[in-house]
Amino acid sequence: MIEIKNRFTKELVQIIDAETLVGIKLPGIKLEVADLAGKNFSGANLEGANFAVSDLTGANLANVILRGANLIGANLVSCYLCYAFLKDSNLTGADLADCNLTGANLTGCKLIGANLTGADLSNANLQAANLSRACLNGVVIRGAIYDQATRFPDLFLNPEEHGAIRIGG
Repeated sequence: MIEIKNRFTKELVQIIDAETLVGIKLPGIKLEVADLAGKNFSGANLEGANFAVSDLTGANLANVILRGANLIGANLVSCYLCYAFLKDSNLTGADLADCNLTGANLTGCKLIGANLTGADLSNANLQAANLSRACLNGVVIRGAIYDQATRFPDLFLNPEEHGAIRIGG
């Protein structure tokens, strides 16, 4: 049994009947405002999950399916999201500082106002992602792909100067 608590009140939010979260299938689970810091969800299916305002600091989310997930305002500082499938997820206002997103699929993601300071987006898919008003100080985007629908912050003038690759017309 895994007990999940509220990150602010420490009250019990959810009990998950499992020994481990690795590879678990919990599509659509509602874990908003949960304390999930340091948890290992690697290889899990969390499609459509709600993690709004949750604390996932240092969590292992490698190879996780998070398609269409709600991560608005979530704390993902120092998370390991390598090769995570985040297509169409909402990360508006999320804190992804020092997050490893190498090879992650962020197609169609909303990252409006997100903090990506020091994040590694090497080889990530940023097609149609909205990064407007995001903080990209020290971000690594070498080998990341983007297209004409991708929205970068106004002051991030030329992603190709940072090693990103534009595809399509």
